[in-house]
Amino acid sequence: MKTSKDGIIFKVEQGVEFYVDNTVWTVPEVLIQPSEWVCFVPESGETSKDSFIELAKIFATLSAPKSGRIVLFEKDIYKISYDSLIEIRKKIGFVQSYGGLLSNRSLYENIRFPLLVHTERSYDEINIKIDYFMDILGLSPYKEHKPHQIDGRRRWQTCVARALIFDPEWLVFEDIGDWSYKAGKGIVWSYLKDQIGSPMALIVCLSQSNLLFEKWFSDLGGKIIRIFPRNNTIG
Repeated sequence: MKTSKDGIIFKVEQGVEFYVDNTVWTVPEVLIQPSEWVCFVPESGETSKDSFIELAKIFATLSAPKSGRIVLFEKDIYKISYDSLIEIRKKIGFVQSYGGLLSNRSLYENIRFPLLVHTERSYDEINIKIDYFMDILGLSPYKEHKPHQIDGRRRWQTCVARALIFDPEWLVFEDIGDWSYKAGKGIVWSYLKDQIGSPMALIVCLSQSNLLFEKWFSDLGGKIIRIFPRNNTIG
């Protein structure tokens, strides 16, 4: 895995700011190394989900902050060419809280689609990889189901499988959802717990403080970083 010379794969520099619904949020300077777990939480109670979905998209290179600088895999990700950005995105897994699944495709096809588009693996290699993650995440009985035929928990697990299928070095969660962790005992978080010590860095953006999850996360060695709104707003 290629990381920076000092072992850092992600940096927030110059105090990144972004805003949603006229509220300005500030992300402090932070360094994240391979294998680190970091959870970003709003400093003052509950906020709108849109705010921290925006933050997750910024961390996944899918949106840009209004100010500040983000360095990922030694690249200032908002000052590089589109082709270079695409190469970086091949190292990123992004788990959407609301799914983002193709409604007219089965769960199996939803997980397979990115591999068909972005890799040169053989069909046999792709199918073995998909079968593995569907089995690990409890999705095998539903592989032919379409998203509307399963509940929200399994749709979310499908999004996780799709994000993990590339063996990402940088895994970003928009949120965790009420049903996704069960105090750290859910199937997804049990799997991820087993990956502790691997090179993959894991980032969670919570839309509200969740003390039970934060304690579980911290007990595993994860870092909690609180994000705060500026006093002034836009407009």
